[in-house]
Amino acid sequence: MVDRDGRRVAGAASRPGESRRLGSRGRPPKPVVLVVDDDADARTIHAMSLRAKGCDVFTAKDGREALEKANALWPDVIVMDLAMPHVDGWEAIRRLNESSWTRKIPVVAVSAVPYSRQTALAAGCDAYLTKPCDPQILWTQVRTLLGLPDSGSDLQ
Repeated sequence: MVDRDGRRVAGAASRPGESRRLGSRGRPPKPVVLVVDDDADARTIHAMSLRAKGCDVFTAKDGREALEKANALWPDVIVMDLAMPHVDGWEAIRRLNESSWTRKIPVVAVSAVPYSRQTALAAGCDAYLTKPCDPQILWTQVRTLLGLPDSGSDLQ
């Protein structure tokens, strides 16, 4: 299921023609978030904070792994570091936008390098945060991109 802007609704069908099963107690499943960062500490902090809010979180250590996992998982949101070895976040976002399966996945770009917000948005990111980013601010961005109301701050 998609909203009127063509973005997938969290917990809705994961691919055209499929439907997600309801989770426990008849609720939709947890939103799936892919956290991509070459810094293991940042990856862990982002993943833990989003899990604490009720998300199902997967991680990747670089853009190459992110592309593989994005195509396999089709996450609801991707949190992507921009400066990584091998395939960096910029290239990964470019490749995500080339695919009809992944181009509508919202991306929150995070970076310690001071890129401009406009440059990140023009490259296909839906939000931009500078590192270190506050876990609550990250959650606010993810929640907004998921189209979730601000009712009590978490999903649980």
